[in-house]
Amino acid sequence: MFERFTDRARRVLVIAQEEARTLEHAFIRPEHLLLGLARGEGVASTALSDLGLRYTAMRQRFVEALAAVPSAGRLDKVPFSPQAKKTLEFSLREALKLGHNYIGTEHILLGLLRTAEDPGTKDNGVKDLIGDLAGQLRARIIELVSGGGAQSRLPSPAVVDATNRARQLAGQAPMTTGHLLTAVLADPDSQASRALSALGVSQDALAAALAEVAVAGTTDAVPGPVVEIRVGDVTTRVQDPDVAAILRDLTTDEVIAALKRAAGFGRGQEATGSEG
Repeated sequence: MFERFTDRARRVLVIAQEEARTLEHAFIRPEHLLLGLARGEGVASTALSDLGLRYTAMRQRFVEALAAVPSAGRLDKVPFSPQAKKTLEFSLREALKLGHNYIGTEHILLGLLRTAEDPGTKDNGVKDLIGDLAGQLRARIIELVSGGGAQSRLPSPAVVDATNRARQLAGQAPMTTGHLLTAVLADPDSQASRALSALGVSQDALAAALAEVAVAGTTDAVPGPVVEIRVGDVTTRVQDPDVAAILRDLTTDEVIAALKRAAGFGRGQEATGSEG
């Protein structure tokens, strides 16, 4: 599941572990995740701040509430509590409910709100920290995600046009930053395009540079389908989406025949293998 997390969402998990380790707690609790959201950046941090929920004040109340909890000492790696794991599961459900294929800080906060409202959650400290603001927080997150916040948070016309142009450039493939940058340069009057032009970056130069940089191995790479081929005791995992798509359409005999050809087996040579 963590591969779906955005960089900001992953940073929240790191901060939550830092908080648990600093406070010498035995587990990362939902409250630590809430503190991570308040300390971090993103939609969740904005929503919390807009409703007056600040990191310093919440942390102080959390520390006071757990003052009687025995210290676990400073652990190298603090595990997630069952309640925190449940929160992360809720985060995934919230993301899917919104039709998102990633988990951002907003989804973690929505997951925490579900945890706070869950009657089965023990030691419901999140509810104590946010008070009666759960409904307002949820509404604010949806408002921010849907673009219904303040006018300053709305994307500019150039951003909207560039995003639509990048989607067209990508076609059926995942849209990458390369598509976005190409789309930005296609509008010579946008702020970014003028700045890049001032640096000597032209559309042709960008296209040539992108052609030399493979998407694989970059943060734009999307994990593709995996096809396993077993021949005898050897198992080969194929993650290239194009190759995997072709292999899925081949029968076992056709795959073995293709492997023989690739290995250079000719007349008088045999290749043995068994399907696993």
